[in-house]
Amino acid sequence: MSSFAVSSKARRIPAIASLAVILIGGLALVGWLVGSVALRSGLPSMQPMLPSVAIAMILGAASLWLLSGQPSNRVRRVLGCACALMTALVGFTVLMDHFFALYPGLDGWMFGLSGELRAPISTAVSLVLTAGALLLLNVETRRGWRPAQLLALTSILIAMLTLLGYSYGVVVLYRISPNMSIHSAVALLLLSGGILSVHPDRGLMAVATSLSAGGFMLRRLILAVVGVPSILGWLNVAGTEAGLYSREFGVALLVAANMVVFMIVIWRNAQLMHVMDAERQKTQNQLRIAYDELETRVEDRTADLTQANEALKNEVAERERVERESLRIREELTDFFENAPVGLHWVGSTGIIERANRAELEMLGYTREEYVGHNVAEFHSDPEVIEDILERLKDGETLVDYQARLRAKDGSIRHVLINSNVLWEDGRFIHTRCFTSDITDAKRAEDVRTELLVREQSLRAFAEEAEIRYHNLVHGLDAIVWEADAATFRFTFVSRRAEAILGYTVDRWLREPDFWINLIHPDDREAAVELCRNATAEGRDHDFEYRATAADGRVVWLHDKVFVVRGADGNVQQLRGLMVDITERKLAEEERNQLLISEQAARSEAEESAEIVRRLQTITDSVLSHLAVDDLLHEMLYRVRELLSADAAAILLLTEDG
Repeated sequence: MSSFAVSSKARRIPAIASLAVILIGGLALVGWLVGSVALRSGLPSMQPMLPSVAIAMILGAASLWLLSGQPSNRVRRVLGCACALMTALVGFTVLMDHFFALYPGLDGWMFGLSGELRAPISTAVSLVLTAGALLLLNVETRRGWRPAQLLALTSILIAMLTLLGYSYGVVVLYRISPNMSIHSAVALLLLSGGILSVHPDRGLMAVATSLSAGGFMLRRLILAVVGVPSILGWLNVAGTEAGLYSREFGVALLVAANMVVFMIVIWRNAQLMHVMDAERQKTQNQLRIAYDELETRVEDRTADLTQANEALKNEVAERERVERESLRIREELTDFFENAPVGLHWVGSTGIIERANRAELEMLGYTREEYVGHNVAEFHSDPEVIEDILERLKDGETLVDYQARLRAKDGSIRHVLINSNVLWEDGRFIHTRCFTSDITDAKRAEDVRTELLVREQSLRAFAEEAEIRYHNLVHGLDAIVWEADAATFRFTFVSRRAEAILGYTVDRWLREPDFWINLIHPDDREAAVELCRNATAEGRDHDFEYRATAADGRVVWLHDKVFVVRGADGNVQQLRGLMVDITERKLAEEERNQLLISEQAARSEAEESAEIVRRLQTITDSVLSHLAVDDLLHEMLYRVRELLSADAAAILLLTEDG
């Protein structure tokens, strides 16, 4: 069976799988409608396929049928992607139900089911994986990988674990709070298998459908790899549960049985590979022998043919010499007209075309009957031109590279160069001898070349103007535009504004490898360099502020905006940025901070004075009510001294005159 036949059969699988999955989902929905446990879960003890999952399966199958079917058109692709997105939406909604403990869940909200009935996480993850595979169905990486096939294999693995769990009765294999239904597992297997079969000759499936030794081995071993461990594992579990042997003996028996069965399978495949290789070697030897025999026969036959060819050449040469001598004049004339690479015609004295060769007829597209016997003026686009040609020829002039325009049969205009003179006999005009060279393509090429030259000049002028604008923009900004190597931070371009802002020449910026690092103020150098290196290593744009030391010793604050530039391999190759002088802004900020500190100190002193006044008022109010004047004054002195933490205090009483 050819690789094409294998691929052709595999391409029928998506349609079959789609119909099967639609049938499974449809039966499950019918089971919910009519209350049939067999249709929705198989057995009462098994997990049923919920309506939302059944709908998602039907949508996924419809998407597979639309995206893999023929003919492929925009409508099918849009509808297929829409079905895949709705399948993914169901999966994400179920995941949200589990993660956020939503009640009553998707099926409870849409179909009124109990909040305890929810699709399992494994089913939701499989739906999302399957929908992703459908959306990436025609995507292929540069290395030939098909992401859709990898996602489909992951979904197949989850479904296989579920089926094995049902077969073995091992809850941990198929239960992820709660377990996936057997209907869902089978539908996912069919749907994922259909996805793998959409492109059987690409990605991972290319090996499975190839006629190579690897493809042959894979097709023979895949069923054994899947079926043998599954059957032996089921027999081991059944024997252990029946008490025929202990669990330890069952594991040993399972390993031994796997070894024996796989040894037989591998041995048989190796034997078949050996037979195939032997047949191939035998065929190669036979081909080599046949090739050697053929070469010998060809050499002998070639020698015979060479001798016969030489004899034939000698005979033909002799005959040609005799015939050429007798028919030289007629053959030269016939060859001149019929085999000339340029157009040739004769025109009589009345302007009628008397003879034309094949090249001229092919150039204009006329048959001999449509051209010969007609007036030459009928085929010229410019009447005045043919009149001028005939007048000059009648005057005995020889025309050299005379430009004219001829009308072809299809209506197109052919630009030609005419070289012509007249055959005269006893002063009588016999006919013209006119060569017609087609220069239409050259004329068009010349026109195109002229147009391209004009366009090139226009583009060059535009480019020069754009370069001038760019130069004025870069060097006219009140900032330093720069470009540097991402690994060494060495500048490769700096705008002339750098000299005005920091005082260093542009040549020094470009010449010194560590100029930028040395430019940074020592107090800011380590932090600034570390920040730039980390951001460059992470491949992200960044900006930061730091102090720089100008050529005259001034400290200049700079705001540096840095953009990373990646190469064709995706790695950071260069850095481009803009340094803006923010010294005035920094000085203004420092002045504002000093004013804020002064304001806060003044506010604190004012609050402290107010507190002292309040406490004095309290003291005064408390003693005025029950003390005499002298006692009041002593009491006030004592409390004021205590309040102000003073060593001594005095009260001066002044009369009205001071």
